[in-house]
Amino acid sequence: MALFLCLTLFQSAYAQNKYALLIGVDYDGSLALDYTRQDAIEMGRILKDNFGYETKVLTKKNETTKEAILRAFSDLKKNGKDYENVILFFSGHGAKDKNSDGVGYLLPNDVEKNYLCGRARSHILAGEMPVPEGWPATG
Repeated sequence: MALFLCLTLFQSAYAQNKYALLIGVDYDGSLALDYTRQDAIEMGRILKDNFGYETKVLTKKNETTKEAILRAFSDLKKNGKDYENVILFFSGHGAKDKNSDGVGYLLPNDVEKNYLCGRARSHILAGEMPVPEGWPATG
């Protein structure tokens, strides 16, 4: 992961129009994680100050629900064609579907607590991130 980020930043140093969507999910109760919000804020600051990225940082409860994250993805799809480089940074829980070959999920702050029992419907399938037309698909 760190190598990928370093290579991405090196390549993006030469791009003119750069955008980063950074999401730091603040969970409640047993799902709580330390530093997710701070990770997104600090990474956003680094990308903006050191690499010239336009950034959007989502860390508030109402910004990190499934609906809000999917809306941010949709906005990125509409506006992403204007950027040479785009980074999506997600600090929070993720899960892999045990019954598939590599299907992964991002877990928003409104994920159902029984998700780990396999009954949740509020996760975000990683494939729901729309790729703007003309962008190369990467896996």
